[in-house]
Amino acid sequence: MLYSENLKPGDVKTGFLTKPLKIDRHMSMYDDRSCQTFTEIIVTDEKEPYVAGVTLRVNHDKIAEIKVIWTTTGYWLFNADNYLNYSSQENWGPIPADKRTPYGDLIYAANAYMDAFLEGKVDLVPWGYPCVRVEGGMTTGRGRDDDTCEAGMPAGVNIANRQFVVDEVLGMVVVWCNFGGGPNSSGAADTHLFRVENGKLRYVHTLTHLLQSSFRGGATGTEADRRPAN
Repeated sequence: MLYSENLKPGDVKTGFLTKPLKIDRHMSMYDDRSCQTFTEIIVTDEKEPYVAGVTLRVNHDKIAEIKVIWTTTGYWLFNADNYLNYSSQENWGPIPADKRTPYGDLIYAANAYMDAFLEGKVDLVPWGYPCVRVEGGMTTGRGRDDDTCEAGMPAGVNIANRQFVVDEVLGMVVVWCNFGGGPNSSGAADTHLFRVENGKLRYVHTLTHLLQSSFRGGATGTEADRRPAN
């Protein structure tokens, strides 16, 4: 079985999954085409808070791979209490069958969002309104009908090695990727989790495994600062 943490090989017997955690909130999705799952967990323990994502891949009734990404104090905009508060206000429930976005269109929406970082072609992204992004412990939401997930998106940032888990019933697609890679850096381990309703982006959750001190620029609360320094 393959096991990795933050896109690097790890030991399942000593890694993150061995931690005794009191989980305050979790939500899961299931991709029945690729036999993968993704679960987002939030832990607000004062001594050891986390927001993490876990993917399981099954092959012939056996768990073939486990991938974990985790963030904690000192990482990009991290605030587990805020993350819990913001995400608890959102609706990620099942979408009626006649209103679901097809599998391929969910991947298209995620790719269009990711491509906009490098190419700046934000007009190709299927923006929905309102759309709210929760990033570390920050939100773009202001409780207005014109809330947008476009806020703070830069150009010239490469997002590589994308791997997808898709759930049509929940309108969810998560992208595992390397954020901000360049000639001297492979980029930071990252997940972008999207909720798509009627073909349009509604929510975005991002986790980036990179220390705040390693980020280029200041903590402005925008995606622009999330590329790691070379």
